[in-house]
Amino acid sequence: MKFSHFLLLSLFALNIACTSSDDNYQPILSSFNVSNLVSIPNSSPTYNLNDTLYLDLNVPLSITTDANETISLTELVPNAQFAEFYLFRYKKADTLRKTPIPFKTTDVFISKGTGRLAADGIALTATKDTTAYKVRLGIKLNTAGEFFFGPYNQTTVDAFYTVLQDAKTLDIVELKTSISGQTPGNRFSFEVLDEE
Repeated sequence: MKFSHFLLLSLFALNIACTSSDDNYQPILSSFNVSNLVSIPNSSPTYNLNDTLYLDLNVPLSITTDANETISLTELVPNAQFAEFYLFRYKKADTLRKTPIPFKTTDVFISKGTGRLAADGIALTATKDTTAYKVRLGIKLNTAGEFFFGPYNQTTVDAFYTVLQDAKTLDIVELKTSISGQTPGNRFSFEVLDEE
């Protein structure tokens, strides 16, 4: 038998073996509370029309949970190339978060990392470097009024979630987090002043 035929048969058998074992593998979901992964540099209760508000997501590869447990993301999800975070905007009066105000593509930009619009909100995709998953979002404040950022819907989610998924095993790490310096941590309230 030629070596090339033997190699092909060996690879075929290995592929079948791996496929069989993969079919039985159930991805693992690990969930942790980790406060303050999100921050708003130079946050203010008021902004002027056409100001830009920045939001940072910074997920260290080794983090300490709120229960004082150190976890290594490189061990739990070594092949996760990004961390994804969702953000929605609401009018101040919409306390139950029933009607998110859609962002326009012209109102948001990524100054570090990558991102995309997701339905009525923003999905931030923090890319991985040597120490953390990081992304910075810029939001142009083109509409006057009182608003807040929050999770999608109070009936389903009452905290921000950052999710990482391993590209090979499909294992998931879910990090329940908050905005640094905000009380409560699941919202950031601000007013955009109209021009006089």
